[in-house]
Amino acid sequence: MKRSRTIHRRARGFLLMDMTMALMIGTVVLVSTLAAVAHVRQAETKLAATRATMRRLEAGLFALRVGENVDPGLKLERLPGTIDVFTWVRISTGTGQTPRASLVGLVPADRAAAIDRAMGGGQ
Repeated sequence: MKRSRTIHRRARGFLLMDMTMALMIGTVVLVSTLAAVAHVRQAETKLAATRATMRRLEAGLFALRVGENVDPGLKLERLPGTIDVFTWVRISTGTGQTPRASLVGLVPADRAAAIDRAMGGGQ
């Protein structure tokens, strides 16, 4: 009879150890999943902000093409080279040597001259 109690106690010990290991594994899986979800949310937020910035630049380039006023927060730069009656223009959101985002496109040459006047000279 004593022998059966010993086996029963050992089985109880193994059951407790198995449950502890299962909880530890579950915790690791949960923490990993939460970290992945947080990383995805951060990437999603950054992508949304980048896309909004690009939409702003595209709207500025479109405004230049049709002759409307451009958002004053955008930096305009006329680039060398022309194609027929069009000239290259860089529009960016940043200031200084390293803008956060920029877009290059063709604008009618007469509108590019207006950009030069607005910038206080240029090419």
